[in-house]
Amino acid sequence: MQTSCVLTIGMALCACALPALGSGPCDSGCAPVRPTIAPALEYELLIPTERGLMPVSPDRVFRTGERFRLRVRANQPGSVYVILRGSEGERNVLFPPPGVPIAVNWLERGEERVLPDDGWFGFDAAPGVEDLFLFWAADSVPAIERSVANPTCELAPGAFHALLAAATDYRQPWIRVERLRLMHAGLDRELCPAPAHRWRPVN
Repeated sequence: MQTSCVLTIGMALCACALPALGSGPCDSGCAPVRPTIAPALEYELLIPTERGLMPVSPDRVFRTGERFRLRVRANQPGSVYVILRGSEGERNVLFPPPGVPIAVNWLERGEERVLPDDGWFGFDAAPGVEDLFLFWAADSVPAIERSVANPTCELAPGAFHALLAAATDYRQPWIRVERLRLMHAGLDRELCPAPAHRWRPVN
């Protein structure tokens, strides 16, 4: 998978050895931010059509050359990250992209954003199954930000798994995650039906 700007799925963009995550977004001993309400993040997957952006189900089968964006919205302020685990196991930060101010991924409460802000996520010529992880955090996550600052490094497996474990542990209310499993059939297979797919909440 690839993008028409600087983002590429299926290639190593942001990779580096990251320290294990602690119990919150700060990895230097400070206390994690505690939201006052249960975090809730909503998203929808959008593809370009003649009528503009159209929401579709992440369960559809994509073809080589297709592209998409993500519309996201949260019920409280926080940082949003998009991380790819590709068909060959690589783990790359796709959003925020390298070379831009990290604060570009900050969402205010109720703010609606389409990601990436400039460009698309897209599929390259290699078919397979790719997992796209949409993270929300009450504060910035330094481990991810360091990988964005060094786009020649891959997100280390240990750091990624620690991040994923924290995001799926409801004793850690500062971070949440949703996984989109995307099927890429290449060029030779027709598309499966793609029903309209509205906002899907992240529990």
